[in-house]
Amino acid sequence: MIGWRIINCPIGELIAAESRVGLKLLIWRDKQKEAEKQIGNRLKVSSSRLHYTPELQCQTAVEGFFLNRGFTKSPTLDTSGTAFQRRVWRGLRDIPVGQTWSYGQVARHIGHPAAVRGVAGACASNPVCLFIPCHRVVRANGGLGGYAGGVEIKQALLALEYTVHP
Repeated sequence: MIGWRIINCPIGELIAAESRVGLKLLIWRDKQKEAEKQIGNRLKVSSSRLHYTPELQCQTAVEGFFLNRGFTKSPTLDTSGTAFQRRVWRGLRDIPVGQTWSYGQVARHIGHPAAVRGVAGACASNPVCLFIPCHRVVRANGGLGGYAGGVEIKQALLALEYTVHP
């Protein structure tokens, strides 16, 4: 079974889903869609495997992220992806709070300097925002690029972290 809930944050609502192992999904809520459908589509599970729960273990870490301006201990993750995606996601966790790296910098950091588009694709498929900080990745020219939660949320996250590390 996978427990889920919506977590209200200062800049929007997050949908969180956890297994017994750890956090499987943390995405920005699309209010035009049912939360269970969003979870099912991203995790490729039927709604019969999902149950709403009033409290998840990750909730404290999510709240801590906003209280501590990006500084918080990551909850245990239970994510799945290709070997390349997992390598990119590990690399994203090396980007310091309050800093941004370009897609090319991330590609070089993980040892695949020519895989800039692959890095962008892995960022787009990131199942756990905040704790796999794809919001810290920008275009080579410094432009924000895209973000699954929307550019406004990406700007807000970067501004939140920048107040600690200008």
